[in-house]
Amino acid sequence: MDAHDRLLRIVNEIYAAVGDPARWRSCLASICELLGGSGANLLFHDLRDRRGGIVASVVDPAAFDAYTKYFHSVDPWALKLRPADLVAGRVIRGSALVTHDDLRRSEYYNDFGRSFGLTRTLIGVIDLVEERLTTSVTVNRGDAQPDFDEESERLLGALVPHLRRALFLHQQLAGVDAERAVLAEVLDRLHAAVILVDAGGDVLLMNRAAEALMARRDGITVDGRRLRGASADATAALTRAVTQAIAVARGGTLAAGAVRVALSKPSGGQALEVAITSVVQTDTAAGRGAAAALFITDPDEMPIRVMAAASHL
Repeated sequence: MDAHDRLLRIVNEIYAAVGDPARWRSCLASICELLGGSGANLLFHDLRDRRGGIVASVVDPAAFDAYTKYFHSVDPWALKLRPADLVAGRVIRGSALVTHDDLRRSEYYNDFGRSFGLTRTLIGVIDLVEERLTTSVTVNRGDAQPDFDEESERLLGALVPHLRRALFLHQQLAGVDAERAVLAEVLDRLHAAVILVDAGGDVLLMNRAAEALMARRDGITVDGRRLRGASADATAALTRAVTQAIAVARGGTLAAGAVRVALSKPSGGQALEVAITSVVQTDTAAGRGAAAALFITDPDEMPIRVMAAASHL
C-alpha cells in the first residue's frame, strides 16, 4: 500500500471517529504507525495559564497519567509555542522550537520523555481559540529514532485539516444516541438549518430550522428527497458541492475544508450561505448511511454568528 492509499485509509478512520470516542485511539494508532512514531496524542494547551492535557492517546498509560498530572506544565515544546506559531493546519517540528541539546537539559526529558521514548515530536496545529487555547495532534519518537523530516511534515499536514473538521463534527454530535428522535432533538438545538444526506445526495434528516427554511421555498427546496436551488444553475452548483463533500466521506479524495456555495433567493434577499462537510458513514438508526451535512444560514433571518461557527469546519 503506497503513502496515498495509506492516507486515504486514515482519512476514513478519522471520519469514522466522529461521535465515537473509542475510535479516536485507533485513528491515532494508524497515524503513529504511518509516521514511525513511539506515540501519538490529541492534546490541548492553554497558553496563558499553562493548563493542558490529553484528549486521546496511544502512549504508555503511565506516560498518559504523568503527562496529564504534571509534565504538560513543563513540556518544553508547548512552552515555546506562541499564538503566532499556531496557524490552523501548520505542522511544526519540535526541533525547530527546542534543540535536542536543550531538550536533554530539561526536567521533561530527564524525568519523563527519556523513560517513555517521547523525546522528539511533530506537532500538527488543529485549532487556536482566542489566541489562547490550542488543540493539536502530536506524534513522538525516542532518542534511538531519527528526527522527523519534510516527508513526515507533508504526511501529517495532509491529515490535519481532516482532523480539524472531524473534531468539529464530533463536538457537534458527541453523545448523540443511535435513535433518530434523539439525533433530531440535538440538531434542533442548533440555530443553523442542518440537513443530513446520504451517499447519493438524498435527504435523510432535517432539523426544525431546515424544515422552516424549506417551507419558505426561497432559494432552496426539497423535491422528494432531492435538494433543489431556485434555478437549474443553482441546483447544479449545489449538487456539485454535495458530491464533492460526499467524495471525502467515501475516501475518494484527500481534499479538506468545508465546501461552500451561495444560493440566490427569488425574493431578492441576501443569498443563502451553505457550508457542506462530509460525515462518517453510519449504520445507526439515527442517520443510516449519512455521508454529508449541510449547514445553511439565511442572513436575512439568522444571526451572522452562526456562519462564523460554521467557518471552523
